[in-house]
Amino acid sequence: MTIATSPLADTFQRLRAFDELCRANIDVHRADGWLHLSDVPERGLDELFAAVIRPGPRRRDYAGATVAATLVDALVSTALPPLLLERRLPDVSPANVSVLLHETEWWFTQVSLHEPLCWVLPSDDAAADSSVCVVAEVAVLHRRLAVTLADAVTPWFDAIRARAPFGRRGMWGQLADDLCGSALWTARASGLDPNAAWREANAILDHVGEAFAELRVRPRRFPVRWSGGESLWQVKGTCCLWYTTADDHSDDDAFCTSCPLRPDDVRHERLRDWLETNAASEAS
Repeated sequence: MTIATSPLADTFQRLRAFDELCRANIDVHRADGWLHLSDVPERGLDELFAAVIRPGPRRRDYAGATVAATLVDALVSTALPPLLLERRLPDVSPANVSVLLHETEWWFTQVSLHEPLCWVLPSDDAAADSSVCVVAEVAVLHRRLAVTLADAVTPWFDAIRARAPFGRRGMWGQLADDLCGSALWTARASGLDPNAAWREANAILDHVGEAFAELRVRPRRFPVRWSGGESLWQVKGTCCLWYTTADDHSDDDAFCTSCPLRPDDVRHERLRDWLETNAASEAS
């Protein structure tokens, strides 16, 4: 069951109406298979590493990168869309989050928040609700999310680094990539201005960078011109090492479209072709 009588639950319901990647709910019944994120890193990491490696031979550095990115995304993809679209920031501290690991793969199929607490602005219609805390301005929401993410991932990154040869700077870079990528995805799915979403993601990263010098690399903007105008994408600052899972590392398809190792001209062509094909499919 989910709690359907809270402002945050209402927000998640609206998000699911147009965002196929929205996995967040409030107080979902959690049976076997759920991992409480407050139990990471003391337990759960070995299970996640095993899930990444299970489909076939996987390098330990790739496994480390993937586990770090998956944990980060559980928090970012839950918190950032409602912040960008409705100025409602959920409590994504690990003590309030459980995730459901796919039965055979390495990704989380659901994210459950135990309590519907969220922070909102004074103009929010739900400002008087008992489950919300009111803050003065958007910058406070940015700072709170930055602190919550940094506090959560620091022990995770240390524990992952102890298990795999993937550095902490790379993991902080993945955090930056995920924040900016999630912002752009939300903008495309909802019609939000992608430039505004990009600026907000970087404003959050500014707060993270003030406290953690290991956040040195961020993604860069990558505008793509096509028949429908201009679409904003990103080039990641950190390689996720997906190409290492391919039999042939020189195969063009082994690299993500946003991979920093991919040439920009090939990236532009791929994204432009995808946009044209997608637009034609929607028009037919």
